[in-house]
Amino acid sequence: MSDPLTPVEQQIVRCALNNLTEEQTARCLHLTERTVRDNLHCVYRKLGISSHLELLFSVCSGSVKVAASEGAAA
Repeated sequence: MSDPLTPVEQQIVRCALNNLTEEQTARCLHLTERTVRDNLHCVYRKLGISSHLELLFSVCSGSVKVAASEGAAA
C-alpha cells in the first residue's frame, strides 16, 4: 500500500468491518452517503482491491492495519 489510509477512511473501514451499510456509516460519522462511497472507492484503489470481501480479507490477514477507534473497549 503506497498511500496510508486517512483518519476518515479508517473510520469508514471500521464501520464496514462492523457490517454497517453506507447509509448507516454516513449517519454515524455525520457524512453524506456519497462521501462514504467515494472514500470506500479510494480505500479500494489504495489497497488494490475491488470488494468488501477483499477488504475484510486484507484486514483479517494483517496486510492492512486499521487503528482502533478512540474509546473502543479492549
